[in-house]
Amino acid sequence: MMSGAKKMVPKRRFKEFLNAGDWEQRKLEDVCSYQSSSVTINDIDENGRYDLYDANSLIGKTNKEFMEKEYITIIKDGAGVGRTRILPKNSMFLGTMGAIKPKNSCLEFLYQLVTSANLEKMCTGSTIPHIYFKDYGKLKFYIPSIIEQEVIGKFFNNLDYVITLHQRKLDKLQATKKALLQEMFPEEGQDKPKRRFKGFTDAWEQRKLGDIAAITGGGTPSTNISEYWNGDIDWYSPVEIGENRYVSGSTRKITKLGLEKSSAKILPVGTVLFTSRAGIGNTAILQVEGCTNQGFQSITPNSKELDTYFLYTMTPKLKRYGEVTGAGSTFVEVSGKQMELMNLMIPSLEEQKCVSQLFKVMDDTITLHQRKLDKLKNLKQAYLNEMFV
Repeated sequence: MMSGAKKMVPKRRFKEFLNAGDWEQRKLEDVCSYQSSSVTINDIDENGRYDLYDANSLIGKTNKEFMEKEYITIIKDGAGVGRTRILPKNSMFLGTMGAIKPKNSCLEFLYQLVTSANLEKMCTGSTIPHIYFKDYGKLKFYIPSIIEQEVIGKFFNNLDYVITLHQRKLDKLQATKKALLQEMFPEEGQDKPKRRFKGFTDAWEQRKLGDIAAITGGGTPSTNISEYWNGDIDWYSPVEIGENRYVSGSTRKITKLGLEKSSAKILPVGTVLFTSRAGIGNTAILQVEGCTNQGFQSITPNSKELDTYFLYTMTPKLKRYGEVTGAGSTFVEVSGKQMELMNLMIPSLEEQKCVSQLFKVMDDTITLHQRKLDKLKNLKQAYLNEMFV
């Protein structure tokens, strides 16, 4: 593929179409037809002949209506309005969606065209958003010949297939991790997990978090004093926490004087940063010593009793505790004293490290697959930007 320079052709084009001429501007309603559905969940029939879909998945069978050929559904009401997907022939969809069928156009090309149009921008209604074909059908697009549409459609269809495979792998890994978290930590009221590493049989011990870790809040130097800012000490805010397991560089930094003139405290490497307000329970492991603002109750484990990654793996429990225990009229916040009183079931340090290693490997694998998936999605978006006018 090479770049094109003509006014109404895409930047990137397949070689066989470099001299095929300009794309033609057409209204969406000129290249597809619209069909609504009167089918509801009450029309589900276990003896039905046709697969019935809601906005997310296959939900059963029906005999009421069906589509003879592949088609594109567009959510027209409620959550997810504007979201599109291709559904198979001899199937049907609920009335919360509409369907478009190609008319002198290629289905796969039409799908990419409509998906990239961000139809949700055209929704109306404040309580329940809606979009209508009578509105988005008037949208104008540049369209190539049917032959070029088919080549482009096939290209993106193959790319979507690879993306779907990676998404399934990622979903399976995340489901496996969730199941292991449930089995490798004791259930409420129990002192042993269902699944353990060979050689470990002792009961887990209930400990208060404050007895096996130090809980440290944060602070903010005066923003009116420039000498307190733009130093070399990392200073984290809650919005920086949650995307990555490890953090090693904050958006803003403070000076040594700023640290001394505020309630912020230096936290050592291995501290689990824990957001305590405005989104309680996001965590990250500190890789380089730093400090935080007052939106944290960070947890520094006693290395002889509590493993850092074992604690990080318990993020869901920490989050639930913070959300349930937190209080406040303006915003919910959990205090350091409250965090110190949290009861945790923990095994020996040796068993903790075994559990930690398992989940670290799982998290590493999940991160790798997520990066691959993100790279593929970004690649697709780049192609969409260059292969459509």
